Amino acid sequence: SAFLLIRSSDLLVTCWMASNLKTTHYADGREITNIYKYYYEGAPNVEENVSIYGLLYDWYDALDVTRPTRSIRVQGICPDGWYLPNEEDFEQLNTIPVTDLRSTNYWMINPGTNATNYDLRPAGMFNHTTNRYENLHGNAYLWSTSEINSTEAHCHMADCNCYMIYDLIYNKMNAFSVRCVRGE
Repeated sequence: SAFLLIRSSDLLVTCWMASNLKTTHYADGREITNIYKYYYEGAPNVEENVSIYGLLYDWYDALDVTRPTRSIRVQGICPDGWYLPNEEDFEQLNTIPVTDLRSTNYWMINPGTNATNYDLRPAGMFNHTTNRYENLHGNAYLWSTSEINSTEAHCHMADCNCYMIYDLIYNKMNAFSVRCVRGE
């Protein structure tokens, strides 16, 4: 699988996965309890949606909150050697024009060039409050490990109408895509 390397001025390198996760098990083999496969009447082929956009996970399952964290990095649902991104990782990612991060297809409008091979795809979200899938083809949402309080955490969202990635705060019960970064 391809990946994106980001080099900053102080020679720190961040390696990102070039696709959204599709895993149903943690690295230790335990099954992930809450997995969301995008479905709505306009995109009824759930397996095709998963193959293109990956799976959606709530924050609790993404971080595997049942396991204690012993370091700055949180492995969560990522494979061994990979970790969930934190705010510093997203700050580095945001130094790249979002057009260079977006896939060349799947966006409702304004597809990208994918010049970085990051291949950001608009997988939408599962809204816990409305109990509905929303924004397929329009928005890409990615979880961060950074939490605000017991019910809210940071999410980074790319909107098909804008040319930047927003740092937003959402309820941890919503389900978003997950990208992993290579461990330090």
